[in-house]
Amino acid sequence: MADKRVYGKWMPETMERALKEYREGKIRLNKIEVKYKIPKKTFLRHYRGEVGRGFSRNCNLSINGRDTALPSAAEKELEGVILEFESALMGLTRNEVRRLAFQILESNPHLKNPFNKDKQMAGTKWYYSFMKRHPHLSLRQSEKVSIARVQGFNRKNVGNFFDSLEKIVDDNKLTPWRIFNIDESGFSTVQKNSSKIIGQKRKDRIGQFARGENMTVVCCCSASGQFIPPMIIFQRMRNCIDLKTGAPDGSIVEVSESGNINSDLFIKWL
Repeated sequence: MADKRVYGKWMPETMERALKEYREGKIRLNKIEVKYKIPKKTFLRHYRGEVGRGFSRNCNLSINGRDTALPSAAEKELEGVILEFESALMGLTRNEVRRLAFQILESNPHLKNPFNKDKQMAGTKWYYSFMKRHPHLSLRQSEKVSIARVQGFNRKNVGNFFDSLEKIVDDNKLTPWRIFNIDESGFSTVQKNSSKIIGQKRKDRIGQFARGENMTVVCCCSASGQFIPPMIIFQRMRNCIDLKTGAPDGSIVEVSESGNINSDLFIKWL
């Protein structure tokens, strides 16, 4: 089996010297391949100005292949858009990035668009090459986050909460077994994985907005570790005894139209 061909063995400085000598008539085309180890076709492409990548970047190695479909400035801007959407919890999926790349070329008629006009998106080869050129981007599994939680969870609100909690504990001289925390969490009875989006590499968590869930569990425990049986709320109009199957002992199983807790159910839980 023949050895795999190695590309790019010549250096940019070598190409510059070969071009200079050839233009000055000091060397013939056949001698260039022997002296500088540059293939004839490669040299002729550079001589005719058909290659514009080898000397445009600050590197010591030659850059082979065609120019990228998107100019470097456009790719840099696309990278910024991807990170901006991810930071706003509206991360772009792989196909959305491919469609966006296609739309960028379509909106700039002076740029050649090599992508599929029927699918109206960039190819998978372009996507993987784009990710390699931007190594701090990665395809991540997003976590569903409700818009209410995003709006409520900020430094000011969290600081006010703990200031109030500290005052209440001090004023009432509360002990750990008298301090209880109640929380409700939404779940889906039909689990569906969230889509993968592109975001910052090595970031701990990637979030994405999600629609309301259709089941709620109300849990409560004390600072000393004492748990109270939960309340489980299903999204339906009529209660059914089968809903209690498998629930922890002492659990309260209720229903509501939205699947969320309301004032009447909260009083019943108390």
